[in-house]
Amino acid sequence: MIFKQIPIGRMKNFGYLIGDETTKRCAIVDPGWEIDKLQKTADELKLKIELILLTHTHFDHIKGVDELAKITNAKIYVHETESYVFSKLRYNLVTIKDKDVIEIGNLNVSVIHTPGHTSGGVCFLIDKKLITGDTIFVEACGRTDFPGGNAEQLFESLQKIAGMKREIEIYPGHDYGSMPFSTIRHEKENNPYLRCSNIQEFLELRG
Repeated sequence: MIFKQIPIGRMKNFGYLIGDETTKRCAIVDPGWEIDKLQKTADELKLKIELILLTHTHFDHIKGVDELAKITNAKIYVHETESYVFSKLRYNLVTIKDKDVIEIGNLNVSVIHTPGHTSGGVCFLIDKKLITGDTIFVEACGRTDFPGGNAEQLFESLQKIAGMKREIEIYPGHDYGSMPFSTIRHEKENNPYLRCSNIQEFLELRG
């Protein structure tokens, strides 16, 4: 597997490239900015972009979808509750839901529905790497005061992540923490939102 975390844009976003070394097929996750940079990375690795995976549909994560889809004719994968965002675009749209598996060549990516930041927020698990979008950051978590946000749902989503194997690596949607990526072990020990034992503690911490 080829896996690249790529800093993009002016809001400290991360885009991701997931590639299969055998088939040379790859996916780009959250192409919000700098499509030329994402395309160049794939070209340098001699990979063909065939899929666009979206953790959610806030503008800073999807701003470059239109451009990248036109260049590559890639399929766009988005959770079914947020697919309406692309209803007017004539692209090959694939709706996804919890526990779906997306194939990238010989690689399998598991979809984990993690609502809270948005209703259709998802994480993508490939091997021991979890791309979390804006659900969880290094030592922090996403906001819930945007349309579709829900603090109770986010708490449940964070609990779901906390219950996963501790060695799984966390790859967030933004470079907001003390390091670009982390592990579930580190977050359980250092992320105050993941250390909340109940919803009341979580709500009080968020203020």
